[in-house]
Amino acid sequence: MSNNEPPTPTKHCPDCNKDYPKNAGYFYKGGSGRKSFLRRCKPCHNIKTMAYASKRRSCKPRPSGFEKLPPEVKHQILEDLKHNKTKAEITREHGINYRLFMRWQAKGQIAEYERIEKLKSLRGNNDKFNNPHIMV
Repeated sequence: MSNNEPPTPTKHCPDCNKDYPKNAGYFYKGGSGRKSFLRRCKPCHNIKTMAYASKRRSCKPRPSGFEKLPPEVKHQILEDLKHNKTKAEITREHGINYRLFMRWQAKGQIAEYERIEKLKSLRGNNDKFNNPHIMV
């Protein structure tokens, strides 16, 4: 290295207290236009983002569609289907939109409950079969 070349610029990482060359090999780009570098070195930045990701809450899915109906209504609809009532009669009786009912059937939500109800009646009222989310 000759005397007329400028020294390579370095950047300090506050988390690991080390100085690294100021380039894209050690620091992620940041800012508008991506001309500057982020504050932490790549390993420290990755550790911080992993810690943030683990703190986020995982939300459980809300019931939707046929699952959202009260249990009495679900049971009555399944009984009506067993007794060969037409879908139009069932939807009129329970105040459900016909297209919505057909969508539930196409998605398999009603068929799944039919299968669970049949298993309940065959095997008795066991706790394992009371939960519609357990695949049998």
